[in-house]
Amino acid sequence: MNRIFIVSSNRKKDIKFIASMSKSGIEVLYAKDVSDYDPDIDLLMTDIPKVADSINKSLIMIDKESDLDNFPNSVYFVMNPEENEADYFLKIWQRFHDIPWTIARTERLTIRETVEEDVDAFYEMYKDPDMTKYTEKLYEDIEDEKKYVKEYRDKVYAVQGFGIWTVIRTDDGAIIGRAGLITRAGFEDAEVGFAIGAAFQRKGYAYEAVSECMEIAKKLEFEAVYALTMAENKPSTELLKKLGFSFAKVATVDKTVYEKWEKVLRQ
Repeated sequence: MNRIFIVSSNRKKDIKFIASMSKSGIEVLYAKDVSDYDPDIDLLMTDIPKVADSINKSLIMIDKESDLDNFPNSVYFVMNPEENEADYFLKIWQRFHDIPWTIARTERLTIRETVEEDVDAFYEMYKDPDMTKYTEKLYEDIEDEKKYVKEYRDKVYAVQGFGIWTVIRTDDGAIIGRAGLITRAGFEDAEVGFAIGAAFQRKGYAYEAVSECMEIAKKLEFEAVYALTMAENKPSTELLKKLGFSFAKVATVDKTVYEKWEKVLRQ
C-alpha cells in the first residue's frame, strides 16, 4: 500500500488525518467518488454507507459506536484516525489482501503470522519425535493442517490480532519454530507458547522469541503472562526461570497435568 483513498462526507474532519499521514510518506487522496480507486495500491476509507457497500474491503470511519449500525457488512472501523500511525493502516490493507503481518523483528529472528506455505516446514520439523513430547501433534493429513492454518488466520489473527506465529531466522529465511500468545478459557491474562525445532535448539532462539512475545504482551496491555509446561520438560522450565517467571500452581487442562508459571508485566 502506498496510498490512502478517502471518500468522506465531511472533509474538514479529515484535515488532521491527512496532515499526520503526509509526514509518514503515505499519499492521501481525497476524492468525491471511487472512480479512481485502485485496490492494488489503495486503502479505501469512508464514512458513507453507500460507498462502503460498493467496496466491501474498506476501512470505515465512525464518530460514535452507534454509527456501526449503518455499516452491517463492514469488518474494520476506526475512530479518530489521526491518532493512529501509518503501520495501522498498512496492516488493515494487508488484511484485505490476505497478506500476513510481520509481528516483530529481533536481532536474529522475524516473527510473522503463519501461512499455509509454512506447513511443509512444520512437518519436517515435527518428524523429530521429541517435538511432540510436550506439544500437540500436527494433523495426520497435511491438507487438514493447512485448512486449520487458514481458519486460524481468519478466526484468530483477524479477530484478536495475535496468536501463535511462525518464527523465522532472518539471515537465511529458515523457519525454525513457532511462538506467540493465546488466551485460554478458564485462565486470565495471556499464555505464551513456543516450540523450536531440534536442529535450531541451544542457540538462544527460544529465549529471543519468547522475550519478544513478552514485549508484545506489554503493548497489548496484558497484566501478566503465564506458561503451561509439563514437570519433566526441564529445558522449558529453565527458560521460563531465565525470563523471570515464577511457579504458580499445578493446573489440569484436558486431563493433562501442567505446571503453571507466571510473570507479572504491570504492577
